[in-house]
Amino acid sequence: MNTGPNTMLKTSPARTPIYRDAPLSTHPSPSAAATALHDHLAASTTSSQQQQQQQPQPHDLTTASWDTLRKEARFLESDIGNKLTTLSSYTLQRPSTPSSSRTPTPSVGASASAAGGAQFRHLNGQVSDLPGNSDEVESDIDSQLKRLNQLVDAMAKHLETPSATGAPHSTSMFHILQRHRDSLYNYNKEFRTIRQNVRAVRGRADLLSSVRDDISSFKAGQGSAADYYLSERSRIDSSHLLADTALDQAFATRDDLAQQRTTLQNVNRRITDVAAQLPGVGNLIGKIQSRKRRDNVILSAVIGSCVVGVLYLGGVI
Repeated sequence: MNTGPNTMLKTSPARTPIYRDAPLSTHPSPSAAATALHDHLAASTTSSQQQQQQQPQPHDLTTASWDTLRKEARFLESDIGNKLTTLSSYTLQRPSTPSSSRTPTPSVGASASAAGGAQFRHLNGQVSDLPGNSDEVESDIDSQLKRLNQLVDAMAKHLETPSATGAPHSTSMFHILQRHRDSLYNYNKEFRTIRQNVRAVRGRADLLSSVRDDISSFKAGQGSAADYYLSERSRIDSSHLLADTALDQAFATRDDLAQQRTTLQNVNRRITDVAAQLPGVGNLIGKIQSRKRRDNVILSAVIGSCVVGVLYLGGVI
């Protein structure tokens, strides 16, 4: 493909491999990986600072030229690549100190350094500083990906618009647009994967921190084991005293019920004795009841006769 000097493809800067998704068997030795990662972080930090100084100012996408859009897109791709490398370093290192709280911290459980970054310990014991924290890097990458998406859309609209001379746009411009689209897709996919890995590392760090806190509290409580057993013994003795008191009250209640039963039996026996000593009283009571029944029968007969007589007289009249 023939390309002019103004449409020449420019490859993005090479990035040091960080073995983001490679299996453990393909990883380099911990010492070599730690050294390489430390050197790459230092280089990427310096490069990011230089790029920030040379960062082009955002332009109006509707009026910007093709060269302006392509220049800003190349810069964003390079900066996003460096920040993805920095973000992935949070998954390859472990915190040098456990999290002081069980609440997830922006630096994946690490303590903040004096410069506002996070301090991490490599697998070989080496400690290095990371610029910023994972949340800030994620926010920067997300905003830059959105800006890059806007630039790609603006470049596509630029190619859809006829040129000032009326000539069709060159094929190389369409290839450049396709390359930027592919880069945007790959960066979005890589960003989602790294962000999930960082959150998984953050969760493991918080879990380990909670386990360490539980172990520390358990070890601190071993010194007071004797006091704990003594307090338990005093509680058991108190329970025994309460049980003895309840049993004493139950026995006293049983004795009271037995005395009341004896008293009632004595009263019944006395009544029986009185009835045996006065037999005439029973006969008198029986006669009184018989007379009451007789009076009731006579009264009922009189009332019935009166009712029949009234009905009869009423029918005759």
